[in-house]
Amino acid sequence: MKEIYLIDALNIIFRNYHVMKNNPLTNSKGENVSAFIGFFKTLFFIIKEKKPENLIVTFDSETQTFRQKQYPSYKATRDAPPDNLIPQIHWIKEGLIKANIPMFELQGYEADDLIASFTKKAEQNNYLTYIISPDKDLLQLISNQTKIFKIENSSFLEMNNDYVIKKFGINKSQIKDYLSIVGDPSDNIPGIKGIGQKGAAKLLNEFHTLNGIYENLSLINNKYREILLREKENAFLSYKLISLVEDLELPSLETFRLENLKEDIILLFEEYSATTLIKSYKSLLKKKIL
Repeated sequence: MKEIYLIDALNIIFRNYHVMKNNPLTNSKGENVSAFIGFFKTLFFIIKEKKPENLIVTFDSETQTFRQKQYPSYKATRDAPPDNLIPQIHWIKEGLIKANIPMFELQGYEADDLIASFTKKAEQNNYLTYIISPDKDLLQLISNQTKIFKIENSSFLEMNNDYVIKKFGINKSQIKDYLSIVGDPSDNIPGIKGIGQKGAAKLLNEFHTLNGIYENLSLINNKYREILLREKENAFLSYKLISLVEDLELPSLETFRLENLKEDIILLFEEYSATTLIKSYKSLLKKKIL
């Protein structure tokens, strides 16, 4: 079976920026390059360990997304990216182009939607898909042909159904229902105010889905029933916002082969004083991993 790796770029970028926020890496010009170096270090680690034949680095749209148009408060509580991070995102994209590493973005959509649509396209074409991201929203994509990993302590931790049960107390098929109840403060998704994680898991273990809960309100205690009735609109709005787009028009998966990579990126690494990346990249080329 053919395989494809889908990389959530901004998650890696933001994590590397913030972990070094108090002691940032800088280049010879004094510019912050923590995210730039951290991103490529992580990407080269993935390539070295997994040796993917097909790979796509996905990015969020730089313009307003359809969710923000539907619900203007979506992600409205997030701070704008720091001024010294924005240039690094552009440098990373420039580096990917120079190296001929496949990447993809689509105006109006988030990377999660691209990953979801690529995943479904891969399943239809008999690919095994590996998603590299710790994003809990992506757990709704777990299937026999789709595996999700997060990187912890230089190793790959699979977030499978056992992981979902242990962490949330529900099955992977209930992730959208669960998040619709508990909400997501980081994305400003309201959820059902008054019902927390334990309450959400208990309701879903008994009634299985969000619809199942609302179809059986007469069987639910008065306290929860009142909350559910009051928050019904928010619950189903949250479900809509959490649901990923799985049917985007996308290029053929064959166009995302990780091959014929170029050394042009080395000049960019030199420009931004990323000597450790030069060594890592040359090592990959020497071993003919790329």
